[in-house]
Amino acid sequence: MLSGSGIHGERNQFEQGFNAKFASTLTLILGIRQCEITACEIGIRLIDLLEKEQGKWRLDAAIGSLEFENDDTLAAFNKAIAEFQVARARHVELQQEFVDSNR
Repeated sequence: MLSGSGIHGERNQFEQGFNAKFASTLTLILGIRQCEITACEIGIRLIDLLEKEQGKWRLDAAIGSLEFENDDTLAAFNKAIAEFQVARARHVELQQEFVDSNR
């Protein structure tokens, strides 16, 4: 028969072993998911901006870019795109770390 402290001791050993083996992986996964959340939030901000400024911007299909009538809107759009690129770069970096850690 196991005493209560024996069960708790085994549980603590299991948790310590699990944490030692998977903590860094879980941290990477959490970082990857946070980058995805950030990218989604930025996407929502961009859509909101475009909807709010509807009729005040247009797509120039010939060069593949948006043209804005308002400089403040252009600045807000460019800022969001820059933030998205930072999140994307971090996402790629964390994914590579995850792949490398599982080789």
